[in-house]
Amino acid sequence: TPAAGGGPGIILPPEPTLPGCTGSERIRVLSDVPRLYFVLDRSASMAQALGSGSRSKWQSAQAAVTRVLRAIGHRVEYAAAVFPSIVSACAAGREVFPFTQGDPPTYAASGTTGPILQDFVQRLAVIDPVGGTPTAATLAAVHEKLEGVSVRSAVVLATDGAPNCNPEAECTSAACIPDLEGAVFGANRCGVDASCCDAKVLGPGAGSNCVDEAETLRAIESLAASGIPTYVIGLPGAEPYAAVLDRLAHAGGTARDGDTAYYAVSDAPALERALFEIGTGVAITCDLALANKPAKANLVNVFFDGEPVPQNPDNGWDWDSETTLSLRGEACTHLRSGNVLTVDVTYGCLTIVE
Repeated sequence: TPAAGGGPGIILPPEPTLPGCTGSERIRVLSDVPRLYFVLDRSASMAQALGSGSRSKWQSAQAAVTRVLRAIGHRVEYAAAVFPSIVSACAAGREVFPFTQGDPPTYAASGTTGPILQDFVQRLAVIDPVGGTPTAATLAAVHEKLEGVSVRSAVVLATDGAPNCNPEAECTSAACIPDLEGAVFGANRCGVDASCCDAKVLGPGAGSNCVDEAETLRAIESLAASGIPTYVIGLPGAEPYAAVLDRLAHAGGTARDGDTAYYAVSDAPALERALFEIGTGVAITCDLALANKPAKANLVNVFFDGEPVPQNPDNGWDWDSETTLSLRGEACTHLRSGNVLTVDVTYGCLTIVE
């Protein structure tokens, strides 16, 4: 059912009607609005260009999230945190946008950005890339906001490197980020002979340069234990830590088939595709539960954006029980594409059967 609301110049989705039939009414579809929490890396390396494009990785991430939310925002409540915080280069991330249900689908139907999404965009636009990658501490803080919520929730982690910023961490040169990347601190070139994760070389807090895999895994496993999956997107720069991100994706319950368990993206289109696949997967279901049992099952119809979807057990819709139906085959695929703004179930006209 389309949400209420609109604005000047807003195009309303078509009404779900059939030619030659009047008097039908919508049947309320029961649904919990899922929650989607974006956890975005804004470390200093995110200022680098993404692929061959002119935008930075940080700008590209903002743009991709915005395009996805323009399509599915009305179906979810979404929030965002960025890391690190503004307090210090290794401070745990901070929430920059609290959970809010997206704009009504009338905005997406007219190709405009609603006020809620505009607010989201503006809050991210004033943030610049800086600092390290305190992933574990940020995810732990996000868990506190999601814990105890009864609706379906998911976390989307987008990063271009390995987690770090844990001053208590200890590691060999093989898990020391500056050593692996050949960094230079003053006159010291990081490496096996002089590890930049060794307090004897770099001083107190050198452990912050270690790959903080154990604590990050612990944070993601804790989310998973609460029924909250974590999707992992790796931007360019994350390749040397692919095995780490793979393990994070497995821990989050979202491992993909193929060469990498996480979403490895190399350019802006790939980033948008990954976010779209994740977002539609969380936001859209092909199973519809009706608030009441229809008196006559043969007077029920389903509509996508005002267009009827025929009853067809292979590529349309069909009954699963007296109060539940599911979209099948091509109809489900079309819905999950994100190109359908409104789904309506009506009662009163003979069912269109194919």
